[in-house]
Amino acid sequence: MAQFGINPTKLQLSEWADLYAKAHWLESWRLRNQAEMMVRLFRADEG
Repeated sequence: MAQFGINPTKLQLSEWADLYAKAHWLESWRLRNQAEMMVRLFRADEG
């Protein structure tokens, strides 16, 4: 898990939830892009 200089024990629940949602979105975006890259990398030539 990435550390951004934020102490999660000092956050209010709403702040923690907001940061968690942002991190979840970012990780989903990263995995989607990685999957697309793998498909393009290993796709058999269609030509």
